[in-house]
Amino acid sequence: GLRVLLVDDDPLQLEMTAAMCRRAGVGCESCQYPEYVAKLVGESRFDLVLTDLQMPSADGFGVLEAVRGVDPGLKVVAVSARGDLGAADFAARGFAGCLRKPFTYSELVAAIRAACGSGEIVPQGGDPEIPSADGADFTALTAYAGDDPEAARSILRSFAEQTAGNCAELERALGEGDVATVKTLAHKMLSRRMKAYEVKNHMAHDIAGNQFAI
Repeated sequence: GLRVLLVDDDPLQLEMTAAMCRRAGVGCESCQYPEYVAKLVGESRFDLVLTDLQMPSADGFGVLEAVRGVDPGLKVVAVSARGDLGAADFAARGFAGCLRKPFTYSELVAAIRAACGSGEIVPQGGDPEIPSADGADFTALTAYAGDDPEAARSILRSFAEQTAGNCAELERALGEGDVATVKTLAHKMLSRRMKAYEVKNHMAHDIAGNQFAI
């Protein structure tokens, strides 16, 4: 069957994408540290690499270069919330495709199929329905864990830990006027389906005298 290498510095994003892959019958391995990609590609067989574009230690373009250095024929799909690059731009840079964050199960399956040209993926139904709720509802996070309660608990644990860490880091960055860190945190929040304009407005009110765009 197909095997995909998932590269992202966000553990929660990795867990959710891995759950979607398992649901589609696609084998996957997660890599949180892009500097290890070349080693993993050299030691294991993969049919595709899905890499986040914006990471602290190396960006998706660096991952693409690392993969080409080990296996020039291995296709790489960029995963990004950035809107300044279109499909043609990614193709011109050498990517086999682009998957926009936040993405659904159906969009992930379509991107893997488009890159691999394979009919081996058998989608298990469509995108799960996310019920609306007045209070906190974490169904959107756990929907792709299916009937695996341990996978759902793992996703929620990661979400709780990272949210606490992000809040503490955001408070520090706001207090110090650290625009670069605020932008990085906003990127992560956007990929988790938070409304970008809410994050932007919050930061704009808290960092007096700094003008920037997310």
